[in-house]
Amino acid sequence: MRPDEIRPGGLVAGKFRIRTILGRGHGVLVEAFNTEFDQRVAIRLLLPGQTDDKELERFRREARTLAKLESEHVARIIDVGTQPDGTFYLVRQFLEGTDLAAYLRTRGRLSLQEASLLVLQAAEAVAETHGHGIILREMQPQHLFLTQRLGVSLVKVV
Repeated sequence: MRPDEIRPGGLVAGKFRIRTILGRGHGVLVEAFNTEFDQRVAIRLLLPGQTDDKELERFRREARTLAKLESEHVARIIDVGTQPDGTFYLVRQFLEGTDLAAYLRTRGRLSLQEASLLVLQAAEAVAETHGHGIILREMQPQHLFLTQRLGVSLVKVV
């Protein structure tokens, strides 16, 4: 895919219709809709030339492992692949909410009780990933996504 093809209405892997571009950084993050399963998803796209073969293989290997994780504190992996033009894509569960960095900017400090709950949830996700041989190298507040389940804060590592 060319950068100008990544826009609302574009199609990824023949079944994910792009709705919104969520961010650009290391690749492009989009919100999309799985046309086969009637499901919202988030997709990370790495365009050809944005990464080398070694890094791409690491992404593929980690995606295969992450798809096996069962913790409710890890964003679920739905699909992964490479388009004919070499664009790598990783499709994961779409999450409603905000990342911890943005949450802290708007709310300020967390209470001890809230911080403890979030740290314990993130630690559960880290423990399971380590158990599968994945070391999370970049654990930052923007990689911890806060969502809700039954009115209670829930952390998802993305």
